[in-house]
Amino acid sequence: TNAQFNSIIAIQLDSMGDLIVGEFAGAIRKVTPSGQVTTLRDYQTLTYSGPPILDQIGIYLSDLCIASNGAIYFTATYDNRIWKLDPTNGLAPFAGTGGPTFQLQDGPPGIGTFLNPTVMALDSRGNIFVADNGNKRIRRIDHATGIITTYAGNGTSTATGDGGPATNAGLSNVTGVVADKKGNIYIAGGTIRKVDNSGIITSLPASSNYIAIDT
Repeated sequence: TNAQFNSIIAIQLDSMGDLIVGEFAGAIRKVTPSGQVTTLRDYQTLTYSGPPILDQIGIYLSDLCIASNGAIYFTATYDNRIWKLDPTNGLAPFAGTGGPTFQLQDGPPGIGTFLNPTVMALDSRGNIFVADNGNKRIRRIDHATGIITTYAGNGTSTATGDGGPATNAGLSNVTGVVADKKGNIYIAGGTIRKVDNSGIITSLPASSNYIAIDT
Protein backbone atom coordinates (compact mmCIF):
# COMPACT_ATOMS: atom_id res chain seq x y z
CA THR A 1 0.00 0.00 0.00
CA ASN A 2 3.02 2.31 0.22
CA ALA A 3 4.01 1.79 -3.42
CA GLN A 4 3.29 4.47 -5.99
CA PHE A 5 2.26 3.82 -9.59
CA ASN A 6 2.20 6.23 -12.49
CA SER A 7 -0.35 6.07 -15.33
CA ILE A 8 -1.22 2.37 -15.20
CA ILE A 9 -2.12 1.23 -18.70
CA ALA A 10 -2.10 -2.60 -18.53
CA ILE A 11 -2.61 -5.29 -15.89
CA GLN A 12 -2.23 -9.04 -16.37
CA LEU A 13 -2.24 -12.02 -14.00
CA ASP A 14 0.69 -14.43 -14.39
CA SER A 15 0.75 -18.18 -13.73
CA MET A 16 2.00 -17.66 -10.17
CA GLY A 17 -0.91 -15.42 -9.23
CA ASP A 18 1.13 -12.22 -9.37
CA LEU A 19 -0.25 -9.08 -10.97
CA ILE A 20 2.01 -7.66 -13.68
CA VAL A 21 1.36 -3.95 -14.03
CA GLY A 22 2.48 -1.85 -16.98
CA GLU A 23 2.81 1.92 -16.75
CA PHE A 24 2.61 4.21 -19.75
CA ALA A 25 6.11 5.60 -19.19
CA GLY A 26 7.46 2.07 -19.57
CA ALA A 27 7.91 0.72 -16.05
CA ILE A 28 6.69 -2.82 -15.37
CA ARG A 29 5.90 -3.79 -11.78
CA LYS A 30 4.97 -7.07 -10.09
CA VAL A 31 2.48 -7.26 -7.23
CA THR A 32 2.46 -10.56 -5.31
CA PRO A 33 -0.68 -11.95 -3.65
CA SER A 34 0.73 -10.71 -0.32
CA GLY A 35 0.98 -7.17 -1.71
CA GLN A 36 4.76 -7.01 -2.22
CA VAL A 37 5.66 -4.69 -5.12
CA THR A 38 8.78 -5.26 -7.22
CA THR A 39 9.97 -3.22 -10.20
CA LEU A 40 10.83 -5.53 -13.11
CA ARG A 41 11.63 -2.79 -15.57
CA ASP A 42 12.28 0.85 -14.75
CA TYR A 43 12.70 3.26 -17.65
CA GLN A 44 15.20 5.32 -15.72
CA THR A 45 17.59 2.46 -14.89
CA LEU A 46 17.18 -0.52 -17.21
CA THR A 47 18.77 -0.63 -20.65
CA TYR A 48 19.51 -3.49 -23.00
CA SER A 49 22.66 -4.69 -24.79
CA GLY A 50 22.00 -3.02 -28.13
CA PRO A 51 21.78 0.45 -29.69
CA PRO A 52 20.85 3.12 -27.12
CA ILE A 53 17.29 3.47 -28.39
CA LEU A 54 15.88 3.69 -24.85
CA ASP A 55 17.90 6.80 -24.16
CA GLN A 56 17.02 8.34 -27.51
CA ILE A 57 13.23 8.10 -27.64
CA GLY A 58 12.00 6.12 -24.66
CA ILE A 59 9.80 3.05 -24.79
CA TYR A 60 6.23 4.00 -23.92
CA LEU A 61 4.17 0.94 -23.11
CA SER A 62 0.68 0.39 -24.56
CA ASP A 63 -0.17 -3.16 -23.49
CA LEU A 64 1.46 -6.35 -22.30
CA CYS A 65 0.93 -10.12 -22.18
CA ILE A 66 2.68 -12.90 -20.30
CA ALA A 67 3.88 -16.23 -21.70
CA SER A 68 3.70 -19.48 -19.75
CA ASN A 69 7.48 -19.33 -19.13
CA GLY A 70 7.17 -15.94 -17.44
CA ALA A 71 8.40 -13.84 -20.36
CA ILE A 72 6.61 -10.51 -20.67
CA TYR A 73 5.88 -9.08 -24.11
CA PHE A 74 4.81 -5.48 -24.51
CA THR A 75 3.91 -3.11 -27.29
CA ALA A 76 5.79 0.17 -27.64
CA THR A 77 3.50 2.27 -29.81
CA TYR A 78 5.88 5.10 -30.66
CA ASP A 79 8.83 2.77 -31.17
CA ASN A 80 6.80 0.57 -33.56
CA ARG A 81 8.13 -2.61 -31.99
CA ILE A 82 7.20 -5.44 -29.67
CA TRP A 83 9.63 -5.92 -26.80
CA LYS A 84 10.36 -8.94 -24.63
CA LEU A 85 11.34 -8.84 -20.96
CA ASP A 86 12.71 -12.28 -20.14
CA PRO A 87 13.39 -13.44 -16.57
CA THR A 88 16.73 -14.91 -17.71
CA ASN A 89 17.92 -12.78 -20.62
CA GLY A 90 16.50 -9.37 -19.72
CA LEU A 91 15.10 -6.83 -22.16
CA ALA A 92 15.40 -7.08 -25.94
CA PRO A 93 13.45 -6.11 -29.08
CA PHE A 94 11.25 -9.03 -30.15
CA ALA A 95 9.44 -8.02 -33.34
CA GLY A 96 9.37 -5.03 -35.66
CA THR A 97 12.17 -2.90 -37.03
CA GLY A 98 11.56 0.21 -34.90
CA GLY A 99 11.33 3.79 -36.01
CA PRO A 100 8.67 5.33 -38.27
CA THR A 101 7.66 3.16 -41.19
CA PHE A 102 4.62 3.48 -43.42
CA GLN A 103 5.20 0.31 -45.41
CA LEU A 104 3.31 -2.79 -44.29
CA GLN A 105 5.73 -5.72 -44.27
CA ASP A 106 5.17 -9.30 -43.11
CA GLY A 107 8.14 -11.53 -42.39
CA PRO A 108 10.71 -12.49 -39.74
CA PRO A 109 11.19 -10.29 -36.63
CA GLY A 110 13.93 -8.16 -38.19
CA ILE A 111 11.96 -7.57 -41.39
CA GLY A 112 8.28 -7.43 -40.43
CA THR A 113 7.09 -3.94 -39.55
CA PHE A 114 4.46 -2.32 -37.34
CA LEU A 115 2.99 1.16 -37.29
CA ASN A 116 1.65 2.23 -33.88
CA PRO A 117 1.08 -1.21 -32.32
CA THR A 118 -1.24 -1.03 -29.33
CA VAL A 119 -3.27 -3.78 -27.64
CA MET A 120 -2.15 -7.40 -27.77
CA ALA A 121 -3.08 -10.94 -26.70
CA LEU A 122 -1.62 -14.44 -26.45
CA ASP A 123 -3.49 -17.52 -27.63
CA SER A 124 -3.26 -20.96 -25.98
CA ARG A 125 -0.33 -21.93 -28.23
CA GLY A 126 1.71 -18.85 -27.39
CA ASN A 127 1.10 -16.95 -30.63
CA ILE A 128 0.86 -13.19 -30.16
CA PHE A 129 -1.84 -11.06 -31.78
CA VAL A 130 -1.16 -7.33 -32.02
CA ALA A 131 -3.42 -4.47 -33.05
CA ASP A 132 -1.31 -2.70 -35.67
CA ASN A 133 -3.49 0.38 -35.60
CA GLY A 134 -1.39 2.50 -37.92
CA ASN A 135 -1.89 -0.14 -40.60
CA LYS A 136 -5.49 -0.88 -39.49
CA ARG A 137 -4.79 -4.58 -39.14
CA ILE A 138 -4.33 -7.38 -36.62
CA ARG A 139 -0.91 -8.99 -36.92
CA ARG A 140 0.10 -12.43 -35.71
CA ILE A 141 3.56 -13.35 -34.40
CA ASP A 142 4.19 -17.09 -34.58
CA HIS A 143 5.37 -18.49 -31.25
CA ALA A 144 7.85 -20.91 -32.84
CA THR A 145 9.34 -18.90 -35.69
CA GLY A 146 8.67 -15.27 -34.74
CA ILE A 147 7.33 -14.67 -38.27
CA ILE A 148 4.87 -11.77 -38.50
CA THR A 149 1.79 -12.19 -40.69
CA THR A 150 -1.38 -10.20 -41.26
CA TYR A 151 -4.26 -11.98 -39.53
CA ALA A 152 -7.14 -9.54 -40.04
CA GLY A 153 -7.82 -6.21 -41.69
CA ASN A 154 -7.41 -4.80 -45.18
CA GLY A 155 -6.14 -1.34 -44.28
CA THR A 156 -9.53 0.40 -44.19
CA SER A 157 -11.18 1.71 -41.03
CA THR A 158 -14.84 0.78 -41.59
CA ALA A 159 -16.15 -2.43 -40.03
CA THR A 160 -16.89 -4.44 -43.18
CA GLY A 161 -16.37 -7.94 -44.56
CA ASP A 162 -18.53 -10.10 -42.28
CA GLY A 163 -18.78 -13.70 -43.42
CA GLY A 164 -15.55 -13.62 -45.41
CA PRO A 165 -11.82 -13.93 -44.82
CA ALA A 166 -10.64 -11.67 -42.00
CA THR A 167 -7.81 -10.33 -44.15
CA ASN A 168 -10.41 -8.87 -46.54
CA ALA A 169 -12.32 -7.08 -43.77
CA GLY A 170 -12.12 -3.48 -42.70
CA LEU A 171 -11.44 -2.79 -39.01
CA SER A 172 -12.35 0.26 -37.00
CA ASN A 173 -9.81 1.55 -34.50
CA VAL A 174 -8.96 -1.51 -32.41
CA THR A 175 -9.03 -0.97 -28.65
CA GLY A 176 -9.06 -4.57 -27.42
CA VAL A 177 -8.08 -8.05 -28.58
CA VAL A 178 -8.39 -11.41 -26.78
CA ALA A 179 -8.13 -15.10 -27.69
CA ASP A 180 -10.22 -17.98 -26.39
CA LYS A 181 -9.15 -21.59 -25.83
CA LYS A 182 -10.60 -22.71 -29.17
CA GLY A 183 -8.36 -20.41 -31.16
CA ASN A 184 -10.96 -17.74 -31.90
CA ILE A 185 -9.84 -14.11 -31.75
CA TYR A 186 -12.15 -11.32 -30.58
CA ILE A 187 -11.54 -7.72 -31.58
CA ALA A 188 -13.08 -4.67 -29.91
CA GLY A 189 -13.36 -1.28 -31.51
CA GLY A 190 -16.90 -0.08 -31.03
CA THR A 191 -18.16 -3.24 -32.75
CA ILE A 192 -17.09 -6.64 -31.40
CA ARG A 193 -15.70 -8.82 -34.19
CA LYS A 194 -14.86 -12.52 -34.02
CA VAL A 195 -12.27 -14.26 -36.19
CA ASP A 196 -12.78 -18.00 -35.94
CA ASN A 197 -9.97 -20.52 -36.23
CA SER A 198 -10.62 -20.90 -39.95
CA GLY A 199 -10.01 -17.18 -40.51
CA ILE A 200 -13.62 -16.07 -41.09
CA ILE A 201 -14.72 -12.80 -39.49
CA THR A 202 -18.18 -11.95 -38.15
CA SER A 203 -19.70 -9.21 -36.00
CA LEU A 204 -21.26 -10.10 -32.66
CA PRO A 205 -24.49 -8.49 -31.40
CA ALA A 206 -22.60 -6.28 -28.97
CA SER A 207 -20.63 -3.07 -29.01
CA SER A 208 -17.75 -2.08 -26.76
CA ASN A 209 -14.28 -0.62 -26.82
CA TYR A 210 -13.09 -3.22 -24.30
CA ILE A 211 -13.26 -6.98 -24.19
CA ALA A 212 -12.30 -9.85 -21.89
CA ILE A 213 -12.91 -13.58 -21.80
CA ASP A 214 -13.63 -15.64 -18.70
CA THR A 215 -11.05 -18.43 -18.81
